[in-house]
Amino acid sequence: STELAINADQSAAEIYGRLLLPRVEARVHSLPEGAVKESPDLILAGHEDPVPDYPVRTDIEIVLGEKVTLEGMGLSAGLAGQIRLRGDETAPISAFGEVDIMDGRYAAYGQNLQITRGRLSFNGPLDDPGLNVRASRTVDQFQVGLEITGTLSDPRSQVFSVPALAESDAL
Repeated sequence: STELAINADQSAAEIYGRLLLPRVEARVHSLPEGAVKESPDLILAGHEDPVPDYPVRTDIEIVLGEKVTLEGMGLSAGLAGQIRLRGDETAPISAFGEVDIMDGRYAAYGQNLQITRGRLSFNGPLDDPGLNVRASRTVDQFQVGLEITGTLSDPRSQVFSVPALAESDAL
């Protein structure tokens, strides 16, 4: 369901409005070859940043509906929330908003973890959201798991257990 408007002439274009995604089933089997970002200090000899020949300004609100899911690389989860995308000829598209991870599971290193708290916070680069994720499982009388914070490009993880255990035992 869209409420998008596009105004364009020979000199520039504007895309603005609202996009509701009631149902999305995304399955990621592997990351594409270009998914790893180049280092910001990379300089290519004889290469200059291109000046946009046709400026495009964007201001789009994306609202995730009730049936949005993501599966791949060990993660299976529902997503909810909204993001606003803004950009113009002077800067790349930036994202603002939050996406919650709902009914999530993560399988890694032979362990299946339930995501009990998950949020991606966007406040700038679309490809580097803030992370606030807690995933755990129950072993005997202990709840053990990981808390992941930071950003996608600089994540920080901490092992936890309730009741408290030494980190090596919790692992």
